Amino acid sequence: MKRFLKISNTTTFILCLISTAGLIFTNTFFLMLRDKIVNMGNVEGFMNKFSIPVALVYCIFILFHLSAMFTLILQLNFFKRENFLRAFLFFTGTVSLLMLLGDFALASDISKEYLFGLPGEFNILFVSQALHFVFYILMIVLLVFTRKSILKKSEEVVLKDDSIFINAQYIGIMSGVSGLILFTIFSVLSLTVYPLPPWAIDAGVVVISLVAVIPYVLIVLYWLVIKLNERISGWYDEKQYQDITRASLVTLIASVIIMALIFIAQYFVSSLNFFNEIWFPFYIFLVLLLFSASTLYFNKKGPDLVSRESNIDLSKRNKNLGLAVLIGGYLTLAFWLLTILLSVEIGLGWESYIAMGFFGLLMIASGILFLLSLIFNIIESRENKRISRGLIFTIASFPPIAFSYLAIFIKALTEGH
Repeated sequence: MKRFLKISNTTTFILCLISTAGLIFTNTFFLMLRDKIVNMGNVEGFMNKFSIPVALVYCIFILFHLSAMFTLILQLNFFKRENFLRAFLFFTGTVSLLMLLGDFALASDISKEYLFGLPGEFNILFVSQALHFVFYILMIVLLVFTRKSILKKSEEVVLKDDSIFINAQYIGIMSGVSGLILFTIFSVLSLTVYPLPPWAIDAGVVVISLVAVIPYVLIVLYWLVIKLNERISGWYDEKQYQDITRASLVTLIASVIIMALIFIAQYFVSSLNFFNEIWFPFYIFLVLLLFSASTLYFNKKGPDLVSRESNIDLSKRNKNLGLAVLIGGYLTLAFWLLTILLSVEIGLGWESYIAMGFFGLLMIASGILFLLSLIFNIIESRENKRISRGLIFTIASFPPIAFSYLAIFIKALTEGH
């Protein structure tokens, strides 16, 4: 493994140096092409002269990217400790490889549109070149700094794939952040600077989604491949299982609250109606960011809960959970009554919309808490062979919660009749 990784590092390092020189050549070519278009020179002759050399350089770029991704996977599997730089390079390397394919499409558009003026695709093309440059330089840094570590005889191999697990969360955070930022920029530009037709908006949403999510999909697929020989129950250790369980709960509650706030804000800010076009990919990247960030936070927080389980008063926790459900249930009923009252008294206005928004949030939160409290308190009651206080509170909260959900269900059935 160590010898194989050393060969891969050396090969990737050589290809990286060649690719860096090639990147200087391609940037010079694009700058000269832009100058030809601005000065109305012989663009066709210039492109015919350099098309083959540029294509050959791009073949080297693709070969280097494939070699770099292979080396990164080997390093992720070899080193015991997680490393943010490796995760960042895996993410940027995947995006850079996808952008190489995009460069061909941009160059093709430029060759067709230069007769009508300076094509706007040059801006995207130079951003792509900058991303390639960042990836090449940081890849050289990683290969230089890991050379000595690979040569050490005492280097340990990853235990329980903890390194890949943590790096996957890093990549998930980067995918989530990049997706949300790209959608925000795309939305602002399409609303203000470059108004786009519906088909262009749909195409942009698909492209942005794929570019941002593919790195995370690849690292998850790799993790699944190395887990195929294990039973599903052994895919996570105790600490990892606790981390993702708590992260799932945080993600569920936080994503519902954020999406509900955006839903309410659309009634007050008309420009946010554009959100109807991108709400699903936005939600996907929001969930990805929340889940990965929460998992990483709980993983770094400290020792697992099992080591401190004896110090946790489960009975008190379940009692407080039942009390929270009881209070939440009757608050939900109160906001339902407030929504009805405001709708009758003042009609549809910002006051009734705010009350309706809080009612929706409380209804969802109380429903989730009710199920969790019911499960935990039933388990406690069965173990102690008596009804816990938390279960009593939970049962008492059932009428207002059930009434709220029943009211919404009846309204949905009778809507339009």
